[in-house]
Amino acid sequence: MGSQLPGMVYQFRLRPDGTSHFPYSSEGIRQIYGVSPESVREDSAGVFAALHPDDVPRVHAAIVSSAAHLTPWRDEYRVHLADGRERWVLGKRGARAGNRTAACFGTASSRM
Repeated sequence: MGSQLPGMVYQFRLRPDGTSHFPYSSEGIRQIYGVSPESVREDSAGVFAALHPDDVPRVHAAIVSSAAHLTPWRDEYRVHLADGRERWVLGKRGARAGNRTAACFGTASSRM
């Protein structure tokens, strides 16, 4: 079903040690961030590496705050593509706690 939706759908988890991963992401992650679902299943570093360096601190702080307060997250930020183009992305998700992690399901779409 996720492959039929525009953009991507995902499950994101922020671990107590501050690391994060995408246990599930649809194939749309390839178009949005230029990474495969398999490459971020245990470590989300590939997604954060694709973000514009000026946006990383703000996006990371908003995600951590959302997880700490169990509030929804919504942000617009830039992603650098492998071919040198830049794309604006709208990311949004809910938040919930469980199993010592902050987990959420969300979507991301580009606004080229």
